[in-house]
Amino acid sequence: MGFRVGQDTSFGSAKARQRMQLIRRLEIAYFRSIYKETVDRPLGTTVLFGRNDAGKSNVLRALNLFFNGHTNPGQPFSFERDFCHARRAEADPTKNIRKFVYVKVWFTTPASYRPSLGREFWVRKQWSVTRQGDPVVSHSIGDPSKYQYLTRFLNQVRFHYIPAIKDRRIFEQLLAQIYEVVASQEQFTASLADFAGALQERTEKLTQGLLSALDVKSVISPPDDLSDLFRSLDFETNTEQGDSYSLTLQRGDGIQVRHIPAILAFLSDRGAEDYHIWGFEEPENSLELANAIDEAEQFCEHGRARNKQIFLTSHSPAFFALREDDAKRYFVSRSEERSGRLTSTLRAISGDEAPGQLMGETPHLPVISSYLAEAHGRIEDLREVSQGLAAQLAERDRSILFVEGESDRRVITAAWDVLIGGERPFDIEDASGTTKMESLGRDGQVINRLAPARTVMALVDNDHAGRQLYSDRRLGDGGKWVRHNSNRVYWCRLPFLTSLSTYMTSKGINKAAWPGSLENMFEPALRAEAVTDGALALTTIPHDELLDSKWYAAIQEHLPPSTDPQRFWILRVDPNTKLSFADWIVARARQDPTILEPFRPFLEGLRDELDRLAAAGPEGQDDAGNG
Repeated sequence: MGFRVGQDTSFGSAKARQRMQLIRRLEIAYFRSIYKETVDRPLGTTVLFGRNDAGKSNVLRALNLFFNGHTNPGQPFSFERDFCHARRAEADPTKNIRKFVYVKVWFTTPASYRPSLGREFWVRKQWSVTRQGDPVVSHSIGDPSKYQYLTRFLNQVRFHYIPAIKDRRIFEQLLAQIYEVVASQEQFTASLADFAGALQERTEKLTQGLLSALDVKSVISPPDDLSDLFRSLDFETNTEQGDSYSLTLQRGDGIQVRHIPAILAFLSDRGAEDYHIWGFEEPENSLELANAIDEAEQFCEHGRARNKQIFLTSHSPAFFALREDDAKRYFVSRSEERSGRLTSTLRAISGDEAPGQLMGETPHLPVISSYLAEAHGRIEDLREVSQGLAAQLAERDRSILFVEGESDRRVITAAWDVLIGGERPFDIEDASGTTKMESLGRDGQVINRLAPARTVMALVDNDHAGRQLYSDRRLGDGGKWVRHNSNRVYWCRLPFLTSLSTYMTSKGINKAAWPGSLENMFEPALRAEAVTDGALALTTIPHDELLDSKWYAAIQEHLPPSTDPQRFWILRVDPNTKLSFADWIVARARQDPTILEPFRPFLEGLRDELDRLAAAGPEGQDDAGNG
């Protein structure tokens, strides 16, 4: 009974059909540090947080005990070790309190079993001093004729337990399980028969020698069960350079850990059982934060599958930051005292606000997680933009100049045509804001490798946002081309007009707050004409840099509506008029090219640098100066 096309594998509601929620409720009683606790309505992925020794792992061990009969891998239940100490203290002879441990699991019944088992049912297993290896099993199925279906169902559920310490033995167990899956396929059986025939053919002389010497016909053949052989196998990993390494002997712990979810997914998707539950301790161990974020998302992806349900323990903000619709979160702590002993309690974490106890014990976790979600989103945006840049560069055989927006592209194109003339030896590309430009400012050789024979340039506004994209003292007040030391992109900031510098200096405003935007490359009188022509409009809000209390008082007199030309330096342009103003400038430049003269120095500098690079050739470009 597997998942087949067209088969109804729903688990109830439409939302539930998107993921397996086989275990609806879990109750654990008197097991290790747990007195009696419940995990209610776990999702496809459920994460348990808490400090060290809080009892998180005991939840996973209880599941392993229920499904596999062991607590830790290969470690059978021991009443002396596994019975809760707090319960032991209560159960003195005078109180007539029985000593036992139980794990009770409520299941949401898969559609194919509902006619026999109903929509949901529970199974309880109880261990005691006299029933340590053979627990008492009870359940909610009342009709004895249905018991066979319960047994059949439980045989179709497999629990995979991965402890916190992931050594070679864990990989040996996983490899043995891979063998179970592979050996069940007809192609493998046929290949094994071919191998046996080839082995016997190549040892025929040995067989004949044994027959002559001992009068015994002895034929070498492989064993029917190769699980021990598979345990000795390894995973070969390859670097970008093609070098091969043993996963378990030569690669770091982080690389090893990242293989395990993929192995479990293979076992779950190709194994004989229909339903797979994972118990995974601290998957972030040995992972740097960026990889832990990816790992958390991969676990959620696996948890959305129809045949998997995942229980994790974690300390990592990467897992704490998971959204509520992706994962259910619990906080585990040793906070309840019974008979003078602290026992583990479980609290569901809902929304963005963690319980007060969580905040008190591990205050960094929700704070870092909140920041992490925002930062990771930003990183993903940059990654997507970088990939887009790479695609653009790969398609071009010319150098390329990136500018911040379409209005910049139109004005710079016109300025080159008017002031420099001739064929332009590069394309001008609108980067659509600062995000794509930010990726050009990052360290690394990726851009240079994608465009080794082409020059990549970036022209940015000389405002706070533009200066943040690539901070280098050599760029100075703008108008100068400087090569990034790492990725070899040439950078330039728009220069400040003399009249802008004069005004800002007269107001005592620090140069770091001067708004050197494209529009501020044109004199106020010219822009006033564009306003009259309807091509430009100002807002009533100053540039971001000038909103600082240190400078606001100095510009306040120019804020009220008036004909004061100084207002053009300090007020933002209505973004809806940026393109119309650029087109107005382009048209005006045909009549009066002098309005573009402020662009001449850095455009001539760009032309000269490109000419020098072309003359130097590829080797000369490698040794090129910095503008």
